[in-house]
Amino acid sequence: NVTPEHKWVLRHVEQLAPVLSKNTDVIVALEMGMHGAYGEMHSDTSITYDRVAEAVNMMLRNTPPELKILTRTGNYSAKVLGFDNWGVDFHIDGEKFAEIAKAKGDTMYRVGMFNDGYLGTQYDYGTWGADCKTSICREEGVAWLEKYSVNTPYGGEALTTAGGYEVINTPEFLAYEGFRTHTSYLNIQWNNNLIDSWKKSHFEGKDFEYDGSKIDSLTGFKYVNDHLGYRFVLRESWITDTVGADGILRAKLRIQNVGFGNLTRNAPVKLAVLEDLEGSNLDMCPMPTYYE
Repeated sequence: NVTPEHKWVLRHVEQLAPVLSKNTDVIVALEMGMHGAYGEMHSDTSITYDRVAEAVNMMLRNTPPELKILTRTGNYSAKVLGFDNWGVDFHIDGEKFAEIAKAKGDTMYRVGMFNDGYLGTQYDYGTWGADCKTSICREEGVAWLEKYSVNTPYGGEALTTAGGYEVINTPEFLAYEGFRTHTSYLNIQWNNNLIDSWKKSHFEGKDFEYDGSKIDSLTGFKYVNDHLGYRFVLRESWITDTVGADGILRAKLRIQNVGFGNLTRNAPVKLAVLEDLEGSNLDMCPMPTYYE
């Protein structure tokens, strides 16, 4: 739980940034885990908002826009973006927020959060503030993630509830908030007690095909597991039998994303068209023709 001297954190950023930059085809985001116990930005008196902001902004400057950078709390992310008076200014409909968003441009959509206290209390173990006058509270933070983290992964570790706090670590709560925060990933190994309880619980919510009142075997774990990240479902498909004389293949596809999250960047779509093998009974698999 001892963060290296600040100069060494900056040196780590300097060394790591080129490696990340060369591999954005397989790296979506960086949890900025260089400060505090477990890299979770807590339990270390040497951490300051200014030091975290300097390190994160250095990483932002030295990596391409495809890479998202995540801090541990809303307050840290706000400091990175240039907010100081969080309780007053960090409201997405406010004048100060609009001013900073305009100045930051696309960077507003690169800075996000990871949450290793997810759902453990109504404050997510200090991820969100209890005093909305001096800190970013849950609703303000979720509203920010909903609008500005559309293509930025959000997740971390979901936890059991601390004694005396409101219980919100349920699949039914995630069925609402998960869509707003675009929750993309959770640690499958921690907290194991919570995960085991989800596996034993029956999902009581209703969400597209996931209706707990109609599916007796639907567990809370299956609901959460099936909704993390983006999940595209083909809802409608129409395609012509042949390619027209103009060389155009006409098709109509309706695809719905039923997951909490979204694609993190534009991606090509390939449509495989299988052609009959002349004179065969299709015992062999025909070679597909791909259209992008």
